[in-house]
Amino acid sequence: MSQVDKTLWIAGDSYGTFDKTDGTHWVKQLAIHYGCTRVFNLARGGMDNTAINFVAEEILNNHLWPGRTNDQMFNYDTDVLIVFCTQPGRFCHRRTPYHNFIIDKSIANLNWHTPYLKQQEPMPWIDDMPKDSSMFSQTYNSIAGADAPLLSEGIDIDAHQVQFINDSVMYNDTNYENVRNAQQLAGVIGFFESRADGAIIHIINQGYQMPHIAKYRLPDWCELLGEMPDQEDTLVNHMTAKQHNDFWEQLKQRPLIL
Repeated sequence: MSQVDKTLWIAGDSYGTFDKTDGTHWVKQLAIHYGCTRVFNLARGGMDNTAINFVAEEILNNHLWPGRTNDQMFNYDTDVLIVFCTQPGRFCHRRTPYHNFIIDKSIANLNWHTPYLKQQEPMPWIDDMPKDSSMFSQTYNSIAGADAPLLSEGIDIDAHQVQFINDSVMYNDTNYENVRNAQQLAGVIGFFESRADGAIIHIINQGYQMPHIAKYRLPDWCELLGEMPDQEDTLVNHMTAKQHNDFWEQLKQRPLIL
């Protein structure tokens, strides 16, 4: 990969997504800061931490998922990966009892087609991602809530499966899920460190810090901007264009990314 193709990669949930109507995002300014000439954004609204970590590792592993070509590989000398973690109350499981995770499909196992996220710019390989995915990575209420948007897509799911998801919510423990995510992230970082020779990785919005992860952590918006009031012009990534710019002005002063 030439210097012209230096790339910033994104794995994460809605906080990492770009809005179709206003593409302002502090990550784009981070890309310019690092001299990246292209951005591959694989964040998706509603994605859970296990799926996010899986996507991050497949980016680093240079797995040829459907549509990915040899000029779209992660360069361990130059590229940047930023991982947006998410809240622990999410899940990833088979779409129905008749679907199975297929290793060779890589990230194409996940549900990238989400009609109710119409404001989000789709991931670069969306046309190669099957609509009838093997797995669901979602918030619990998107499939088990009173107005579950996924059920409106005609998913073959019965009352027993919905009850199982509701039971999972009851027994889900936030602290345990945060620790488990940290352990998964440690695996991603270990993989990165074993190959990187100039590449950069950053983690943001991670709730529980193992020492091995903390050195790669960026401060989140609350740390830099304080509590942000709800505003009507918030983008699909939950910040306004002004807040993105304000966040970047604070972030670029931090020694971690100088």
